[in-house]
Amino acid sequence: MSAIGGISKHEQERMQIYSRILEYEQDAKWLILWREKIKANPEDDRLTLELISEILHTSSHPLAELLVKYQQKIYGKVYPLVMKHIHQLQAIQVPCDKALCNTPGSPDENIKQNITETRSDHENIPVHKGSFFINRLKK
Repeated sequence: MSAIGGISKHEQERMQIYSRILEYEQDAKWLILWREKIKANPEDDRLTLELISEILHTSSHPLAELLVKYQQKIYGKVYPLVMKHIHQLQAIQVPCDKALCNTPGSPDENIKQNITETRSDHENIPVHKGSFFINRLKK
């Protein structure tokens, strides 16, 4: 829905993101090489997937920055809910092969340790590596 006499806040944000992406991609030399690879092999879907992965792992790219912003927003909402109910997690028992469980460094032992170590601060969330929420709960 448009605001009276102009564009909506959402549309303004979207236009700003597009413009930041265009500016970034005009200056980034590594993206020029990617464009050449894709032009040489336009049918190779693997290249597209690799490019998207590269973009999302480049912390200075506007899309990666936006992803982190949204992750922080979601984390800020989910973290208090998880912490409110974390005591209930200890009651959950998952069957585990005896050879794998209850040994130092085993998945079961790591999970117990990570659940009991909680952080009160949930600001300044780092760029995701692997599972974002699981890694944050581990800290």
